[in-house]
Amino acid sequence: MKDEVVASVPNTPPAGLSKDELLHQHVAGLKTDADGLITIGKLSRDMPTVSQLLNNDQRFAGFHWGIIFSEINHDKPFRSLPPGTQGHITPITLELLFNKTAPGAPVNQAPAAAGGNLAMLMCF
Repeated sequence: MKDEVVASVPNTPPAGLSKDELLHQHVAGLKTDADGLITIGKLSRDMPTVSQLLNNDQRFAGFHWGIIFSEINHDKPFRSLPPGTQGHITPITLELLFNKTAPGAPVNQAPAAAGGNLAMLMCF
């Protein structure tokens, strides 16, 4: 059943392409938001890990461990991200970003107002 979900991104790359090259080619064609990022979803009690967000997104299923353990992402504190954290991925570098509006954007460390949204931006 999982193979049906990931039909748009084959797990076996065509001859001459590595799995990483295939992923980069695929991601380059994905729609981005106004900040140039691809939203992968929000952590929740039902979806508590970044690997689950990626694996449950048909655009990245089957590539989640490669993205998480890549050079740019491998040392991020994935286990400390609370529910409500919004995940994004940059289409060029495949860097995972959390509650961030754009790569290189200033980090706002002011706490959220009582009852407000998570305002602390995490830059890893």
